[in-house]
Amino acid sequence: MVPAESAITLNATYPFYIPIILFFLFKEEIKKSIYLGVFIGFIGVYFMVQPSATHFSWATLFALVSGIFTALANVTMSILRKTDHSFSIVFYFFLFSTIASFIYMLLDSSAWKIDSILFLLAIALLSVLSQQLLAYVLKFLHPNVVSSIMYLSIVFGVLFSWLLWKQTPAITTSVGILLVMVGSIVVMISSDKQDK
Repeated sequence: MVPAESAITLNATYPFYIPIILFFLFKEEIKKSIYLGVFIGFIGVYFMVQPSATHFSWATLFALVSGIFTALANVTMSILRKTDHSFSIVFYFFLFSTIASFIYMLLDSSAWKIDSILFLLAIALLSVLSQQLLAYVLKFLHPNVVSSIMYLSIVFGVLFSWLLWKQTPAITTSVGILLVMVGSIVVMISSDKQDK
């Protein structure tokens, strides 16, 4: 298992992948300051993951890879938002997610307990609201800017982890979170200047 704040932060590395994706797909220029932000962010990821440490788990790798898929989703939604309504985008996003999740539920018998189902329904409703708002805002702001603002989720993740599970992050995790957030801010500021 990965602590909540680590999983959220590793998933939240997606702003670092967005400039790379935009470069390969649309030949969008990557400024030197964006490289700096990505570099700082990945130093933070190294502090959090600690690949040479004995406590490294595959779950951390999955959390990191989820950041790549989140970046791809944000870029895709940004493109679709120019031609499609946000409700259509969210519908297809969740149709695919529901099918994938249902297949996983068939393989895991613990997912069929009533409390698990209620939690999943709550997650689904909040996720629909989140994705609807995300799809709407991507019509007006660059994906780099939106994803960087969403870094507040890390703060909330640490806060909820502390309040609900009484978990305080390790020093290396805290340093990693801080570096990832600093890197993200550098990417956000650089992307904002680039758009102007």
